[in-house]
Amino acid sequence: MTPTRHLGIRGKLLLSSLALIVVCVGVLDLYLSSTLSGSITARTEAELAVRAALVARAVAALDAPTGDVARFDALADELGASAAARVTIVTEDGRLLGDSELAVTQLARVEDHRDRPEIRAARRDATGVDVRVSPTTGRATMYSAARVVGARGDTIVARVGLPLDEVERAVGAARRLVLLGGALASLVALALSSLAAHLIAAPARRVVDVAKRMASGELSARVSPRGADELSELGRALDHLATTL
Repeated sequence: MTPTRHLGIRGKLLLSSLALIVVCVGVLDLYLSSTLSGSITARTEAELAVRAALVARAVAALDAPTGDVARFDALADELGASAAARVTIVTEDGRLLGDSELAVTQLARVEDHRDRPEIRAARRDATGVDVRVSPTTGRATMYSAARVVGARGDTIVARVGLPLDEVERAVGAARRLVLLGGALASLVALALSSLAAHLIAAPARRVVDVAKRMASGELSARVSPRGADELSELGRALDHLATTL
């Protein structure tokens, strides 16, 4: 029958250290991912609101009837390039006047936007924000909309949309840094715990060796500890026991 092997002090210390490091890195990864994602999302929302306000101002300055879809779409294309985001121009009843990611011939085939959350909020409160998967692009997108009165008195909503790829990339980069830092910390911690385990295990092995020698009849064996820790106390107690035998 093969004897069961048990972990020694050194192995237990190493495993305990490794488990603690894994738990700490996991908790840090979850915390940073959540915190960083929220922070970048909030910053993106603030920046997008500024872009939406600037786009709305440009739309309000366009002296064209809402029936002139070509001019509004051309403006949306121009503003989309300047804002580095998707720009959509919508009438009060939700009809698309322009979209920087759609050709002018495609606009009539797109469903009206009156019930889009950010459009609805902008019609009611002058501004609106929403985050969802775009049915047009299929990408998770943050939208910021602003209501304006056009040069000819028409109520128009200008919307700016930005895919949240930046947030996902930033969070992914942060997680990679955390994992890399955790791996490096694990190596350092394992080296230090290995050294600590060796310093602890050596005196323990000395006590065990002397105890076995005493048990075999070598009563002159002594631990002769030098420290003041628990193992040293045990060694002195064993030496005292040997003198009384």
